[in-house]
Amino acid sequence: MIHEKWYQVELSDVDFQQRIKLSALANKFQDLGNIASQALGVGFETIYHEYGVVWALVRLRLDIDRLPTLGENVLIRTWAYKPKSLQFDRDFSVTDEEGQVIIRAVSAWVILDYETRRIRKASTIIHQNYQDPGLDR
Repeated sequence: MIHEKWYQVELSDVDFQQRIKLSALANKFQDLGNIASQALGVGFETIYHEYGVVWALVRLRLDIDRLPTLGENVLIRTWAYKPKSLQFDRDFSVTDEEGQVIIRAVSAWVILDYETRRIRKASTIIHQNYQDPGLDR
């Protein structure tokens, strides 16, 4: 399942050249990723309170054609792949108002035990049936 949301690039999101900072882009990815995870029943609040674990980003690769600028509206999309034993893959795309994909991102996440900071296996927490998004990586 693909989730999407429009975001406007705010003043606090940009650098001195009025282009979005990578940290602000990552925050938007995290926001939408959590919305998508909530739809699967494994959002931050749920897994933290029910299992004492949190999501942790372990890898993020960005392919950037151009960075959005101050005031620009962009559509961010995300989709998850079937979990591996320890790793969850989630991809993102950023599309401008003209319909051009300007950023593509590939991410990998793990579940960490909040107390011990150790990685937990997906099968101990996640029992959802992830739908194959039918997209190539």
